[in-house]
Amino acid sequence: MGLGILFDAVDERSIQGLHAPVPQFTLDIRYQFANNISVFSQFQFIFVMNQLELGAGWSGRLGKTDIMPYMTVGTMLGNLSLGGFNSFTAAPLFRPGLRLGWDVGEDYNLTFNGSALFIPAQFVELGDSSLWTSSFKAFTGLQGTLTLEVPLSGGDIIFFGFGALWTRAWYQTWLFYSDDPSLLLYPRVFFGYVF
Repeated sequence: MGLGILFDAVDERSIQGLHAPVPQFTLDIRYQFANNISVFSQFQFIFVMNQLELGAGWSGRLGKTDIMPYMTVGTMLGNLSLGGFNSFTAAPLFRPGLRLGWDVGEDYNLTFNGSALFIPAQFVELGDSSLWTSSFKAFTGLQGTLTLEVPLSGGDIIFFGFGALWTRAWYQTWLFYSDDPSLLLYPRVFFGYVF
């Protein structure tokens, strides 16, 4: 089980020129069975926006590279009730991905995690009006991260890394109701603790 913090430097086009450098918090849980099948979950949360995913993957070894194809399914939920403004959104999400891992140095691990994100529909409620729509492209973007795991003497691990996301403008900041359909590229940095 790991706790972490991540920060995305989101393009200002997706937040209508506003600047909102707010970190997200993550809780990751993974269990690996003896037959190399893993089940895992990720809860990613931030003020007004939350993302919960459950998934499974199979791990093996190809030469000196550990490999794990996986698939997660989940939901994206957001809510804001402030000063008479009331909005809510919910959307299913699907993320197929691939993790590649290498042993580097003494007990250090380096992992590349690449995935695609699909959001096929979205429910939006604004005040007394609501709408369920799928009139947009389900392909929401791509994500790639590189993580270094550093073991501690008690068996725990600290990790940190960086990555890049190439996603639709509305994915990270739905609150600002961006109508820009562009795929925007922006960096991500993160760190955390596994116990």
